[in-house]
Amino acid sequence: MKKVVVLLLIGTLGVTCVACGNRSPENNTTQSSEQKPSTQKPQNTQEDSTKPSTPPSESESTQKDTQEQDTTNDKVTTIKDAKDILTQALKNFKSDDKDELTGPNKYDLEKAEELEKTFFVPKDAIKLVDDVATLYDGKDENEFVVVAAHLKDKKDMIKVSDSIKNAVLNNQWKGDQPERLVIVNVGEDYIVVAFGDDDEAAKFQTSVVSVYNKVAKVIADEDI
Repeated sequence: MKKVVVLLLIGTLGVTCVACGNRSPENNTTQSSEQKPSTQKPQNTQEDSTKPSTPPSESESTQKDTQEQDTTNDKVTTIKDAKDILTQALKNFKSDDKDELTGPNKYDLEKAEELEKTFFVPKDAIKLVDDVATLYDGKDENEFVVVAAHLKDKKDMIKVSDSIKNAVLNNQWKGDQPERLVIVNVGEDYIVVAFGDDDEAAKFQTSVVSVYNKVAKVIADEDI
């Protein structure tokens, strides 16, 4: 009788162990499922906030550059007088080059004979202007001579230009003969004449056109 009871107890314990063994994987699976971290990628708000802005388009950049250029040009197209044109053009010259020059100076129109003799502005042209400024090389005669003048009437631009050009080209030079003559129309009613050394005349022409590029036009560039 005792053996039968012992066998029943052993059988009962065996069934219980089997049942417990079968439930353990389920519990582990459930627990593992509950503890499995989420695979959803968290939002990176910091990355979004520091994301660089979209660069401006080519048309926007061009428009900005044009506006900046217009602003710069507006400052130099306001011409005070003939002397101011020469002063602005000299800003592109080196200090050593400017040290050798005399001027720019406002010229007294009452001294018409001197203006004609030294700067080759004929009397017929002098009558058509009301403001003159000069600039020249004080050491070498005819090395570099510049005259800027304001016309009383802008319609006389070609007349004044031709008068000065003929005076320079037809002159009988006693000393060193200048090599080049350039004439620039600035702001419709100003004329700038430069003659002398080929490089110096060309450099001054380039400077004037660069400074007044919106309102400057070369109307003569000739060898003498």
